[in-house]
Amino acid sequence: MSGGVADLGSCPSTPSGDNPDGYTHYFHQTPDHFTQSFTAINLMRHNIQLCDVTLRCGMDTIHAHRVVLASTSPYFHAMFNDDMVEKGQTEIGFQDIDAMALRHLVDFSYTGEIMITEENVQVLLPASSLLQISSVREACCKFLMRQLHPSNCLGIRSFAGE
Repeated sequence: MSGGVADLGSCPSTPSGDNPDGYTHYFHQTPDHFTQSFTAINLMRHNIQLCDVTLRCGMDTIHAHRVVLASTSPYFHAMFNDDMVEKGQTEIGFQDIDAMALRHLVDFSYTGEIMITEENVQVLLPASSLLQISSVREACCKFLMRQLHPSNCLGIRSFAGE
């Protein structure tokens, strides 16, 4: 570096095209940008930083960011954007949803990952339907279809009718 200017001769560069004015443009893309960003946003959620909504379900309290919830769930998108009472509230109570299922679905909103098991599928399926998180709802249905066996088909049919 001489005179406060970096030696640009050693910097790799790939011009993507020239415009009529003769300026060269460089397009940069970070392949894992969204993964890094959502990891940081999820960490902020766990540290209760920049959270703008609190979900209460029974004794559970879940801090979150409205934009993340709204981007994953049409239910939350409508809640935070339409003329609903919850639009201006910072704390929202839930009664018709299992607290563990709500926590798992909020986690899914930040990570894109969810573990569906025999123990939680019966609460995740109705919760994902209520919150309109179709990818989790479809995954729950696939899980149940894989579990279908003559010994449990009546129980699954009964659950499906609820």
